[in-house]
Amino acid sequence: MTFRFNSIVFLCALLCCALCAQIRPVISENLDELSLRVRSSSLEDTKAIAQAATLFAREIDRCLGFDGVPRQTLQLTILRPGEDAAKDEESDLCFAYGSDSLLISYKLCQALLKRRIEEKFDLPLGAASSAHWMAAAVCRRVFFAGKGLLSYYRPDYGVAQRQFRQGRFPKLETLLCHSPEPGSSAIFRLYMLHCDLFLARLESLPESAVFMQRLLELELHGRSPCEALEFLLGDGLAPGDNLQSWYEKGVQAESTRGLRYSELDSILAELEDLFNPAILQPGEKQSIKKVPMRDMARQLEDYKLNTQAISLMQNKISRLAKQAPFLLQEPLHKFNKALLALQKNKKRRFRKEFQQAEKEFQKALERQNRIAGLLEENAARENPPLLPFASFLKAVDQASKTKP
Repeated sequence: MTFRFNSIVFLCALLCCALCAQIRPVISENLDELSLRVRSSSLEDTKAIAQAATLFAREIDRCLGFDGVPRQTLQLTILRPGEDAAKDEESDLCFAYGSDSLLISYKLCQALLKRRIEEKFDLPLGAASSAHWMAAAVCRRVFFAGKGLLSYYRPDYGVAQRQFRQGRFPKLETLLCHSPEPGSSAIFRLYMLHCDLFLARLESLPESAVFMQRLLELELHGRSPCEALEFLLGDGLAPGDNLQSWYEKGVQAESTRGLRYSELDSILAELEDLFNPAILQPGEKQSIKKVPMRDMARQLEDYKLNTQAISLMQNKISRLAKQAPFLLQEPLHKFNKALLALQKNKKRRFRKEFQQAEKEFQKALERQNRIAGLLEENAARENPPLLPFASFLKAVDQASKTKP
């Protein structure tokens, strides 16, 4: 009788586990640097969202000049087929199985941005806030232009240029205060494009990160985005200009800039200087020579006395690894591992690990450049950039010719 009772209890327990498995996703990844937990039933989806979140957070911090690990932990969940989002009370962001990838990306970007702003200023962000248009701008840069993942950043403003040539500009107040329903519709993608352009316009201002922080701070204290912007620009508006004309002139200029800076080239230049430090030659007061990092152990007898110098190098490499394309991040971390051996005065191990890191970095760099080249070739063969917006723009033309 006892055996039968225990068997029933065991079967009930198995049934409960099975029911729980249907409710909760099975794959999760914690991103400690972002204070973010991603959960889904697919390893590929979990990894992809985690990588996208890293790129979104990096671009947000670059634009606003923020840093540090967020205090509040966010949880994003993609449910399995048939699961009910109402039953998931633990997640800050919860999406049904098969949800639009652009919707997920935008909402994630918005949540990361909102958390960053609220923690920076210790104030709640209002419903009609710059978190909407800024999230749209950052999301477009990463989602459509591959910023942070590719070795170059080439924003495509062709659609906006055509509109500008026809004298069509968004109303700035509408752009900043009213966002369309997020998703893959043409109208939302057009909204993202103009938000991206406006962010680029602000980035062209002196000390742009400080300017945008002040813009957000004024908004947190009750001003609308347009009121805060007009207050900060102050006498910066040209005689005869108002906020709308300032915006139109600025975004028209930004739309023609085309190819932007190469993050990869900047990283490689910094690594070149870092791995070839200038060393004062022994016995000479003014003779300085650049020495390859791999030969440092031969030049200086005891590197245990230079722990501070090595720590500075490791910090710089860690910073570059965060900025580098994904394929180059692991080889860069291996350079730091090699430097740790040098710090402990293990010269032979340092030379071996540093040479191995150099080989892996060069291999990853060649692969990164091949991917970038192929993507550029494929982009050149794709359909014209106006095609996804053709029906929408045609409708706008027809509406403008129709009498109300």
